[in-house]
Amino acid sequence: MVSVTRAMVTGLMGVVVVWLGGCVAAGFLAAAIPPTPVAAAYKGLAGQSVGVMVWTDRSVRIDYPLIQLDVANIVQANLAAAQKDKKDDLKLTTFPVEPRSIVRFQRENPGLEARPITEVAGELGVSRLIYIEITDFQTRPTAELELFRGTVTGSVRVVEVDANGAGRIGFQEDKITVTFPKKGPPEGVLNSSDVRMYQGVLSEFATQVAWRFFTHTPPDEVGNASNRR
Repeated sequence: MVSVTRAMVTGLMGVVVVWLGGCVAAGFLAAAIPPTPVAAAYKGLAGQSVGVMVWTDRSVRIDYPLIQLDVANIVQANLAAAQKDKKDDLKLTTFPVEPRSIVRFQRENPGLEARPITEVAGELGVSRLIYIEITDFQTRPTAELELFRGTVTGSVRVVEVDANGAGRIGFQEDKITVTFPKKGPPEGVLNSSDVRMYQGVLSEFATQVAWRFFTHTPPDEVGNASNRR
């Protein structure tokens, strides 16, 4: 039989206490580390007049006639909210043209789609146009029509317009893909609706597009920092 002495027990307890103390300390240190802000991908909106234009395929517009206006409104609302938070990336930025006016301009001029966006931007009365193309939109996965999952894939460009009305691409990012809900089975969820998927995925997509233009801390990062224990 192995004889366990008091010294051995005391030594083992000391190791356990040190190990647990280290884990607790590490947890507190991790929780104390603030999340790292993400810098703006494009920093050229400060002091500029800005408009937001959204393009979608005709078939998508037939099923969701307000999709262009909804996305543009959310993007511009996020930018305006960030400006109120005194983000330097949006200092003195103005929004002289409402999204609804730009959507009306698009509908009244169907031939715009055949023209370069660098040319069209000069007709909107802004010095920076955020141009968003939605190339894929779904509220249900193709293979499981009884389930729900919102998906948006798109791109964003910024057209910089000079004093003469000539435009050039100052920023471009393609293949921005967002799904809703972000957590859950990849094949989709039950007990939801097309309306909920529409609202949720477009809000997430438009918010992520707006993040390209000001320094921000994504909510997931804030949550991760507070839960590192």
